[in-house]
Amino acid sequence: MVTNNPDLDKKIRMLRDHGQAKKYFHQAIGWNARMDGLQGAVLSVKLKYLDLWNETRRSHAKIYSGMLSKVKGVATPRKRNSQSTFSTFMPFA
Repeated sequence: MVTNNPDLDKKIRMLRDHGQAKKYFHQAIGWNARMDGLQGAVLSVKLKYLDLWNETRRSHAKIYSGMLSKVKGVATPRKRNSQSTFSTFMPFA
């Protein structure tokens, strides 16, 4: 994680250490997990395709939203000033 927000930094550091800011004083439910080498190797390859996959999902979401807009009572909400990856619109095969 990278941030220039000191409050967010403190929260992230706490959550990565089982929710403790001070040893044995847990302020939240956190975790401490490690990625193994195989997961890292797979993700390093997949990361090269992330922009393409996100753009593909956006393209499919645009088609789905257009088709769904013709169905009475169905809406596909969009947030202003954001760019969704529409991760729930389509699974990868």
